[in-house]
Amino acid sequence: MNKKEIDEAASLKRASMAAMVGTTIEWYDYFIFGTASALVFHKVFFSSLSPALATIASFATFAVGFLARFFGAIFFGNIGDRVGRKKTLVITLMMMAVSTVGVGVLPSYETIGIAAPIILTLLRVIQGIAVAGEWGGAVLIAAEKAPPKERIWYGAFAQHGVPLGIILSSAVFALVTRMPDDVFFDWGWRIPFLLSGVLVFVAYIIRSRVEETTEFVEARDQKKLSKTPVVELFRSYWPLVLLMIGANAIAVSGTHFRTTYLLSWAKAHTALAMPSLLQVSIVAAVFTLVSQLVMARMSMYVPTKKLLVTVLIVYALTPFPMFWLLATNNIYLAAIGIIVSSMCGGAYYALLAGYSSHMFPMAVRYSGISMGYQAAGAIFGSVTPLLSTVLSESQGGAYWPVASLFAGYCIISLVSLFGVWAYQRRSSGTQSAFA
Repeated sequence: MNKKEIDEAASLKRASMAAMVGTTIEWYDYFIFGTASALVFHKVFFSSLSPALATIASFATFAVGFLARFFGAIFFGNIGDRVGRKKTLVITLMMMAVSTVGVGVLPSYETIGIAAPIILTLLRVIQGIAVAGEWGGAVLIAAEKAPPKERIWYGAFAQHGVPLGIILSSAVFALVTRMPDDVFFDWGWRIPFLLSGVLVFVAYIIRSRVEETTEFVEARDQKKLSKTPVVELFRSYWPLVLLMIGANAIAVSGTHFRTTYLLSWAKAHTALAMPSLLQVSIVAAVFTLVSQLVMARMSMYVPTKKLLVTVLIVYALTPFPMFWLLATNNIYLAAIGIIVSSMCGGAYYALLAGYSSHMFPMAVRYSGISMGYQAAGAIFGSVTPLLSTVLSESQGGAYWPVASLFAGYCIISLVSLFGVWAYQRRSSGTQSAFA
């Protein structure tokens, strides 16, 4: 290798690490909010409501973050396509830190009254906007530096931050939930949120050393960037945006389904101990990370379309066995169900990121993949815990309506992918490198 090739390889490794570390911390922040929504917020910030309404209010606050992600995708997609990937990622990281630490120091409802849930909701909105800008940039800053055959492998590094964020958030919550209940609900639950400030400092140092992608720099120097990328995106590529929203349906909802709603359902309808379930979440995240690495590597040797279709079909078959195993009240059987479903979700998640990275032209790429992913979060991810709770409670706590919803999301994603491929066959301007 000559000096240029060595420098490019080193730059790619730095970008991949920065993408993974940054998304790990941002998803850690996101998941501790989701976990706290299931375990804490109904007592701390919605204590004036009945237990059932308080739980629904907690999940509604969680859902607000997904709705905010739609606007975050528009705002940061525009910045990312006009200013660059690196600068955008630094801004989103700082916003995430402020919102998460803010939750950690927020007084309870008993202390400041109605202001507590209002401020909590505002902080959740900031968090949602920040994570919306994070994902697209993290995928692109690695994938745009990678050789075409390795784009899925390197694009997946941003996705690895999800299981790593689950591992970190679950580990911290597993420790603090061992505190006596009065201590935990008083101040123990705040520890995971305050820890975020330390983690962000580390991520900022790593991310500040990453160079802007060559593809973006060349497009900027050649004045090929769009002044209004979001407008151009919806004017010229709206069918592809809609199809990518559907393709991302299970990608964004599946993880939050298992890490947020499942904890609430198991707590209400099984005899499984919460610390044990959090430990299972950690183990499942480890297996998820392994499946992501394996599947991303396989994409270099097996056609990506075949992998995507196979994974989605298997994924759609997992929710019913998973709930049935949870209902046995045997933690080991429950772990098997959660792990298998998590591995399928991780495999699809890893493949889709790199596959999406060059789905749109450079001028609208950040906006395009961000909108496809984050709009799916607003439409599907936002309502998953809340809708699942309503569906289950309407049937006396039964799991079959929720399992059906989960499988339905898989089918939506599968049909949407076939739509993407049909669109690509008809349009040469947005032809993916992996079609």
